[in-house]
Amino acid sequence: MKKKLFMISAAVCALAMGMTAQARNPYMDLWEHVPDGEPHIFNERVYVYGSHDVFEERMCGPNYVVWSAPVDDLTDWTYEGVSFDGGESGYLLAPDVCQGPDGRYYLYAFGDTDQGGAGKTFVAVSDEPQGPFEYVGSITLDGEDKMLFDPAVFVEDGKVWLFGGSSEIYQLDPNDMTTIIDGPYTVQEENEEGELVQIRNFLEGSSMRKVGDYYVFIYAAQHPLDEEWVSNVSYTANRYTGTLEYAYSKDITGPYTYGGVIVDNGGDKLGTGAAESMLKTNYNGNTHGSIIEINDQWYVFYHRQTTDTQTYRQAMCDPINVTVTDEGVQIEQAEVTSQGAELEGLNPLERYSAGIACYLTNSAYVNTDVEEGDELTPVVNIKNNAVVGVKYMNFEDGNYDLTLEVLPKGADGTIQVMLDDPSSEPVASFELTADMAQEYGELTQPCGEISGKHAVYFAFYGETQQELCEFGFFQFKTAE
Repeated sequence: MKKKLFMISAAVCALAMGMTAQARNPYMDLWEHVPDGEPHIFNERVYVYGSHDVFEERMCGPNYVVWSAPVDDLTDWTYEGVSFDGGESGYLLAPDVCQGPDGRYYLYAFGDTDQGGAGKTFVAVSDEPQGPFEYVGSITLDGEDKMLFDPAVFVEDGKVWLFGGSSEIYQLDPNDMTTIIDGPYTVQEENEEGELVQIRNFLEGSSMRKVGDYYVFIYAAQHPLDEEWVSNVSYTANRYTGTLEYAYSKDITGPYTYGGVIVDNGGDKLGTGAAESMLKTNYNGNTHGSIIEINDQWYVFYHRQTTDTQTYRQAMCDPINVTVTDEGVQIEQAEVTSQGAELEGLNPLERYSAGIACYLTNSAYVNTDVEEGDELTPVVNIKNNAVVGVKYMNFEDGNYDLTLEVLPKGADGTIQVMLDDPSSEPVASFELTADMAQEYGELTQPCGEISGKHAVYFAFYGETQQELCEFGFFQFKTAE
């Protein structure tokens, strides 16, 4: 286990430590790992409910934590503490939360808990959206426990709908919020022969939202590996699992119409052949999340992989364009960015961890295997031809210097800094030498005049395939 587990008392510690995240992606503190994010608005705040990755050997932990932000400032995220503690036997998968007809808040989850035993889909309740939630009981059908992994819940007009991780749909008794009274249905579409079949590309991770008059079903998808869907990581060697996709219907029980890809956490495709050392601009892996409209802007909440594994996943959000017509719902695929909800771009005068990078090539990766409170989440395994990119930074017209904080690894090399495109002319260049002290230190170079919103790319070059450095932090400063 990489870090101690938060208990309920951690909410007090959070206030003392000032656990609030700054404007950027990932939007939580960089030591935090809350994948499978389900965003909901309660009492003018956005609350995100998800799994909690705390182990190196597997995904998901024994408790849930909650982060929230005011609806008018998605750059001001606050840690709310542990919302549900599964105990020593806990192993809790992706949850969801709703406000029930009685005004209380209900958490739906699957996993092992000290309260409810092993492998059950259960409900917990709280008077507050952040919890703590108290165990109520298992989901039941005809008096027997019903297993639904990755449950998602949707409440409308006093009706409570529960979606399972296999795309099944049930209706719950709103009086007890645990008893199934209707179903199952399945999220289906018509194939070319007019037959109803399961929605295409479905893998797991159901979520339901209402967009206009349409029910929009969001889900984690999968694709066979081919020239269109390429992977750069061994843990998705037999399929591509980086996309969050959607379907829509005028009836919550369907049939549905397939919509497309909302976000691909692998970023852009760089190549199609095995000779490519990195086929995507980020580490693709399983994803899970949903969409939400906040102050007339739609966002997709999802997660990314870090530390070259699937076990330390981090919460991400990016804006999306959603259009509703008589024909249905169209969602433009989101771009994976470092700016996240900072829609005009990040302030380059702030000091940033290299861990906010959204573009990584040649096997470089962000190391987030750190203790809570640690702001150093460096890009590591940096070798010749690795590129680290940040999208986007918004520069006021002026002359800038750039300071990098790096840990040299005893090799000669060069770091070149480009704007907008990794193949553009460098605006700055830094030298690494084999005799540099192998400890974190600062390097500063002038960048000249910069104005407007730009992606910033850091390209690393060496004469061998030896590791060149760790990349810790960067900051632009106004030149004198």
